[in-house]
Amino acid sequence: MKLWTFQHTKVAEHLEYNNIYYADPKHVDDNWLIAYRWMSERMQERNINIQNSTPIWLWAYQPTFSILYDLLSEHEFSQGICLIEVDVPGEQAIFSCYDQWNTFLYFCLEHKKIPIIDNKYRKMFTSFHDLTHNGIQVTLPYLKREWVSQVKDLTHYIRSNDWCENNSLISFETNV
Repeated sequence: MKLWTFQHTKVAEHLEYNNIYYADPKHVDDNWLIAYRWMSERMQERNINIQNSTPIWLWAYQPTFSILYDLLSEHEFSQGICLIEVDVPGEQAIFSCYDQWNTFLYFCLEHKKIPIIDNKYRKMFTSFHDLTHNGIQVTLPYLKREWVSQVKDLTHYIRSNDWCENNSLISFETNV
């Protein structure tokens, strides 16, 4: 199954010399970590061994420039960003609704805890089937070098306000 992820260029460099990459929780903002751990637990419930790492976030459809603009800050661009295309075994992936994930994430950020009753948030794993491509996210426990089919360095792209309305796909063939 083909998926796409925005990652720091150091992740692509790591995969160039190592077979596997695990996301280190120390790179996750402390305010977000509680929600990431909750997602890790959902992965464990589905027999996906995430070990002590945090999920790696991907898109089920090739992302557009508007998604790139929405997700990444000027600081992240200055640190180095790339788009990695991977082809992964389906049993390693968990699909969920991006909007419902954000609702859950905002609850955790606001209240500094997981909701006592999280059943309504668990619907994010079953209610994404009718969404447009921008609404479906995927989590993986790790990335393997053998899954990587393409990498595009986006660091040199100049962030532009035009991107927020640019729904064209980020192409691996040409530069914008």
